[in-house]
Amino acid sequence: MKLNKNLLALCLVFIMAISMASVLQRQKEIGAWAQNTQSAINQKLTAKVLYMLRVCPSPYLEVSALWAASAMPQSAIAEKTPLPVNNTRTDIFNFVGSNPGVQFRAICSSLGLSIGVVQFHLAQLQRNGLITSFRKGRYKRFFPANRFSRNQMELISTLRLSTVRNILKALLEGKRLSHHELAVRVSISSQGLTWQMNRLRETGLIQEVRNGLNVNYAIQQANLPIVTETLSLIENN
Repeated sequence: MKLNKNLLALCLVFIMAISMASVLQRQKEIGAWAQNTQSAINQKLTAKVLYMLRVCPSPYLEVSALWAASAMPQSAIAEKTPLPVNNTRTDIFNFVGSNPGVQFRAICSSLGLSIGVVQFHLAQLQRNGLITSFRKGRYKRFFPANRFSRNQMELISTLRLSTVRNILKALLEGKRLSHHELAVRVSISSQGLTWQMNRLRETGLIQEVRNGLNVNYAIQQANLPIVTETLSLIENN
């Protein structure tokens, strides 16, 4: 009976030793797998960084930043990586910067690019915060990002309309003009001028003085500097 107990105890010790050895071996295998997996991930990310450096040269990309990004998840790299250099996209960006408030069709015709190409690159530029858009009535206009306030974009969009621009230029030259005088200077009908002045009145740019049936127009004194500056910006670009 005593012999059987000793034999049972010896068997239990043997089984426990085998189990412990199996556990240790399994832990070593898991550790090796994890190390190999991490190494493979690092190699993949490093290869991606080197690929970006080779095929996407950009003055915005710095080697140190890219190597730091190699430790990030792929989603984080995609968020932090600036747009690669593209000549067409650069031309569009520069054109918008030189012509703030420009319309989509004007970009296409001025640069000789198709609608699809311009749509694609404008979307990329907007997504990366390089340009912004402003809708004024039927027209959507594009501006360099972080350069103009909303009020400035609205004024530029208004002055991009040739008739409105001619009206304000005439008022800058004439200081104060009657309805008839202004219509003659701008070469527009009396009814057409009335419609334009109703729109301009909403912007607060002009001052209207009535004397019976006579109406005189002038630019609001407080708006003279910004109107002059904006007209100069538009006509010099």
